[in-house]
Amino acid sequence: TTIILSIILTLGLLISGAATNLTFETDDDVIFTPFGALPTKHRDWIKDDSDFPDLPRDYVILIHQQGQNMLNATLGAAMESVERAFDALEALQETNGLQDLCPWPTNQDSSNAFDTSCPWDSVTQFFNNSRQVFRDQVQTNQQAIDALSASTYPDGTLVLSTQIFGKPVRQDPNNRSSTLISIESYLIVLGLPDNDTILSQTQDYEQDAIDTVFGVQNDNPEEWADLDYVVDQYNERSFGDEFARGFAQNIPLLIAAFTIMIVFTIGFFSQRNWVYSRASMGVGAVMSTTMGMLAGFGVMFIAGIPLTSITGMLPFILVGIGLDDAFIITSEYFRSKPASTNDNRDDSDDIIVQRVHYTIQEVGLSITTTTITTGVAFGLGATSSIPAVYWLCLYAIPAIVMDFVFAITFFVAIIVIDERRVQESRRDCLCCLTAPNKPKPEETENEKTMDASSGHGQLEQNDEPPAADSAIAVTAPPRERESTELFVDKIMKTYATYLLLPWVQVAVVISFLALLAGCAYSTSQLEQDFDVSFVLPEGSYVVSFLDAMEDYNTNSDAKPEITFRFVDQSKSETQDQMEHFINDLVELSEISDPPDQFWLRDFKAFIAGNTSGVGDLDFNDQIAVFLEVPAYKVLYEEDIARNANGDVTASRTKITMDQVDLDDVREQIDALENQEKVSAKQPVNQGIGGGDWPFFTLADNYFIWSFFASCPQELAQTTILGVVSVAAITILTIPHWSAVFFVTPLICILYVDLLGVLQFSGVAVNSISYITLTVSIGLMVDFLMHVLLRYYESRPLDRQSKVQDTLSTMGSSIFVGGFTTLLGTIPLAFSTLEIFQVVFKTFIALVTLGVAHGLIFLPVVMMMIGPQGPSIRTD
Repeated sequence: TTIILSIILTLGLLISGAATNLTFETDDDVIFTPFGALPTKHRDWIKDDSDFPDLPRDYVILIHQQGQNMLNATLGAAMESVERAFDALEALQETNGLQDLCPWPTNQDSSNAFDTSCPWDSVTQFFNNSRQVFRDQVQTNQQAIDALSASTYPDGTLVLSTQIFGKPVRQDPNNRSSTLISIESYLIVLGLPDNDTILSQTQDYEQDAIDTVFGVQNDNPEEWADLDYVVDQYNERSFGDEFARGFAQNIPLLIAAFTIMIVFTIGFFSQRNWVYSRASMGVGAVMSTTMGMLAGFGVMFIAGIPLTSITGMLPFILVGIGLDDAFIITSEYFRSKPASTNDNRDDSDDIIVQRVHYTIQEVGLSITTTTITTGVAFGLGATSSIPAVYWLCLYAIPAIVMDFVFAITFFVAIIVIDERRVQESRRDCLCCLTAPNKPKPEETENEKTMDASSGHGQLEQNDEPPAADSAIAVTAPPRERESTELFVDKIMKTYATYLLLPWVQVAVVISFLALLAGCAYSTSQLEQDFDVSFVLPEGSYVVSFLDAMEDYNTNSDAKPEITFRFVDQSKSETQDQMEHFINDLVELSEISDPPDQFWLRDFKAFIAGNTSGVGDLDFNDQIAVFLEVPAYKVLYEEDIARNANGDVTASRTKITMDQVDLDDVREQIDALENQEKVSAKQPVNQGIGGGDWPFFTLADNYFIWSFFASCPQELAQTTILGVVSVAAITILTIPHWSAVFFVTPLICILYVDLLGVLQFSGVAVNSISYITLTVSIGLMVDFLMHVLLRYYESRPLDRQSKVQDTLSTMGSSIFVGGFTTLLGTIPLAFSTLEIFQVVFKTFIALVTLGVAHGLIFLPVVMMMIGPQGPSIRTD
C-alpha cells in the first residue's frame, strides 16, 4: 500500500504541475539580474509605461574576413565584400514569412530590390539595395570604396558609419565624408516587429532565417570560405534556442547518471547467492530518489515557479546525495539480525518490523539532521536576489524533503518486501521463482555477536529493547549473507586501526593544516568572471557572433541610453539640467566622448540657424518642424516621445562607454556604480528612489553587471548565515554541548579549502559557481554530522573505542554515500556546457574534501580531544 500510494502521489504531483502552471524562462537578463535591480525597473518603465515606440527585435548579421581589411584594393576586396552583403540580404528576403512581417511594395523593381517596411541598416543601401544597381554602377574596387565612403545614402538619409561598418578608418578621421581606407566588418540589422499578436510568426521566421543565411555560406564555399569570408548572426531567439540546445544535449548525460546509479546500487547489493542478493533493493533505492525529485519538481510546477536551464543541473546533484539516506538505512538494517527465526509468517513479519524499528531508531536522528542541514542550505540560497539561484533552490527544497519522506516510507517498504522474499527463499529480481533449499553454514561464535567494542547491531544486557516485544533480540548480521556493505565495514574497521596510530595522527594534522594554509592563500586569489559561453553549448553560433562583434566591430562597447522623463523639457532650466547630466557622465573615466547624436544639441542649432520664423513658434510646434527634416526624422523620431497633444513626455540619447574592458568584471562593476552615483547626485533626482529617477541611464550590459555587483555581498551573507544555521542545528539536534565547537570551526575550514581548491582548478566566481557555493555549506556539513552523531551515540566509554566504532559502522555509509554523489556528477565532465563542467569540478572538490575531513581529520580530532563517557542515548 505504501509503495502504491507513493507512486500515485508522485505521478499526481508531476502530471498536475505539468498540466497547469509549468513555465519556462530563457531570458538571460531575467535569469541573472537581481530582483528589484534599477536596470529592471527602468527597462519595465520604458517597455510598459513610456511613449517611446516599441523597440524592434533586431536580427543582426556580421560579415567579416577574420580581421582582414575588407577594402583591400590589391585583392578587389571592396567589390567582393559588397557581393557577400547582398548574399546575406537576399537570404533574409528569401526566407519564408518576411513578406507577412515586413510587407514591401508589390510593384518593387530592380532599382529598389529590398524596400521593406521594417527598419533596417545595411551597406547595400548605398546601391538602393539592388545587386543589379551595384553591378551597373561599380566596375572597380576604387569605385566601390568611393560609394561606401559617402556621408549620405542616395535618398539623402544620413549615414551612421558605426551602424553598418566595423572599425571604420577614414583618411581624415574628422571628416565623415573622407574616403574609407579600412573596414573590418559589415553589419546588417533588420528590425522585426515585436508584437504579441504575431510573435510566434516572428520567432518562426527568426529560426528559419538562421538556417537560410548559414546555408548561403555553406553552399558557396568558393565565394565565402575560400576567400576567408565568414557570416555570423544573432537574433532575439538565438540565445534561448542555443541555451535549450545545450540542455537537450545533456539529457543523455542525465540518463547516464541514473544508469550509473542503478548499475552501482545493483552491484553493491548483489551477491552470488540468488536468495540473499539484494539487487532489487538497489533498484528500489534509485526509484525512491527519483520519485522524491519528481514529486518535488511537481510541487514547484504547481506553484508556477519558472523552470530554467540552470535548474537542469539539479538532477545530477540530487541523484547522488539522494541515495545517502538509503545506504545509511540499509547499512544499519543489515547490521541488525533476529536472534532466532520462526517459520510462522506472522512472527517473521514481527521480526522484520522490529528490525526496521531498531534501524530507524539508530539512524533516524542522523538522516533527519542531515536532511535539515541540506534543506537549510538550499533555503539560504532561496533568500538570494538572483532569480537563477532563487528558483533553483526553490526546486531543490521540496525535492530534498520528498526524498527524505520516500526514504523512510517507500524505501523502507521495499526493504520489508525484500526481506519477506528472502525468508521465503525466492530469487532476487525473479521473485516468482523459489530457490532450492540448502543448509545454512553454521555460525561461529564471532558471527553470533558483533565486536564488543561496537555495541551496534545488538542489545546489551542493561539496554531497553527497541520495541514492546522483549522476546525479540537483535544481534550481529549473518555471515552467510556475505553482504558487500559488511565487507566495507570490515575495511573501515581495519582502516580505523591504522588511522589511530600516533604517528599517523600527527601526519594527518600536519597535512590538513598545510592544506588549509595553501587553500587560504589560493582563496585570496579568487576572482569574479563571466563568459556567456559558460551557458551555451560548445561550437554555438552565438558565441562565434559575440566573439566576432568584440574582435571586428566597435558596437561591442556598452552603449547606455540616457533617458529624461517626468520633467517639462520645453523649459530652458530643464534643458540645462539635461546637458549638465550628460557632461557629468562624460567626465567619468569610462566614457571618452559626448554622444554622437543628441537631439537637444541639434534642435538648438536648428532653431538658432533657422530664419523662417520657427523661433517664434511654441516648443511643441518647433519640435514638430524639427522632426519634419528628413535627416533629423531618421535620427531622432524614435528618441523623442510625444503624447497626443504634442508634449514631449520623454526623450533619450545614447553614449558609449568605450573605456570599459568587458573582460574585466571589476571595471564593469565600477562603471555601473559610477554612473549610478552621477545619476543620484543630479538635482532633479534628489530625494527620489532610483526606480523613479527622472534622469537615468540604461544599457543591456547593466543587467549582468548588476549580477556581478551583488555576488560578493550575497555570497558573504549566505556564508555567514550558513555557518550560523549549521551551528544552531547542531545545538538543537545533537544533545551534547561540545558538538557545536567541533562543527563550526570544521565547516569554516572546509569552506576555505573548497574555495582554494576551486581557484586552483581554474573556477572563478560566476553565476554557476555562485550557486554551488551558496549550497555547499549545507552539503559538506552532512559528512561531519553523520560522524559526530555516531560518535556521541557510541556506547564505548573511551575515545579510541568510540572512534573505531564510528568508523566501522557509519564510516562505510559515508564513504559509499560520497562515492555515489561523485558517480552522479561524473557524466557532467562530458557536458558541452561549461556550466555543467563547473558543477562537476565543484562537486568533485566538495565531496572529496567533505569525505576526507569527515573520515580522516575529524576522527583524529575526536581521538585527541573528543568527549568521553557514556552514549548520549544512555544519558
